[in-house]
Amino acid sequence: MSSFRRSLPTVILTFALTFFVATLLFQQDASAKNVPISKAQSRITGSFNNALKAFGNSDYARAYYWFNLLAEAGHAKAQSNLGLLFLRGRGAAQDTDIALRWFEKAAEQGHPTARYRLAMHYERGVGLKVNYVDALRWALLGLQVTKSDSLRVKLRDFKDELLDRMPQSQIRKAVHLVKNTTGA
Repeated sequence: MSSFRRSLPTVILTFALTFFVATLLFQQDASAKNVPISKAQSRITGSFNNALKAFGNSDYARAYYWFNLLAEAGHAKAQSNLGLLFLRGRGAAQDTDIALRWFEKAAEQGHPTARYRLAMHYERGVGLKVNYVDALRWALLGLQVTKSDSLRVKLRDFKDELLDRMPQSQIRKAVHLVKNTTGA
């Protein structure tokens, strides 16, 4: 279980504040009369850029704040980055379980890097039981959506190494799971 614990009043306050700010950022502009949705989108982009800037400046507490706010609102890139903060213990206590939950949320929305991270964790058994079928599934799903040449090479090499070690029955099972995955 996580070593990152908060008292109930702190959790409630954090949730309430996150909900309030998310409401202001994402719903206020989009639902107001005569205000284009692009203004709300620009606030989301601005918030994400704030998070990236804080991360780049090693201000992990601020990066955590912005990534968490956006991740709770369903932003896949923020979910993946928040998972990375938890994985590395930056801005939040190191917690592989929480990191993997955020990676999975982002991966389910089609985030390619989150899919790669999940594949590696399943293959290596870091925070998860070793499962080559799920490792291959996430690698194949990552290959379907990545636009990055460097990530494509990593995913392809990872996939090829897995295929060399897996029996055909497991490969067929992984391919079947990929075909039945929505949001690929």
